[in-house]
Amino acid sequence: NELSPEKEILRSTHSTKQTKPSALQGYLSTQTELSDYTNANSLFLAGEDTYFGRDKQPQNIELAVQLWEQAAKLGSVAAAKSLAEMYSDGNETKRDLTKALHWYSVAAGLGDVPSQERIRHILLNSPAN
Repeated sequence: NELSPEKEILRSTHSTKQTKPSALQGYLSTQTELSDYTNANSLFLAGEDTYFGRDKQPQNIELAVQLWEQAAKLGSVAAAKSLAEMYSDGNETKRDLTKALHWYSVAAGLGDVPSQERIRHILLNSPAN
């Protein structure tokens, strides 16, 4: 009885091996239908709601990041770009070009041409190490 990759990711967020539940685990455990969060778009939209504090969700940046990371792992370009832009611009978090490049690379790998351009721009305009 194998699980789909989407359900495997969600199942892993409910692992009992962790001693402290993550914000993602707490959020998902409050949902009545876990199946509502088994696709990338649903996770991305849930991340949007928690990032902006809408649809009866309090603003929670940590949870939004976790939801977007899961969505990006499932193939959401929008989630990968949201993470990349957040880290690139330093919105709601410390600016981190390494993380920004990682998430732009994920989006670019999913075929997003503007993300490819952002990678080029960041690399050309970053000070040499």
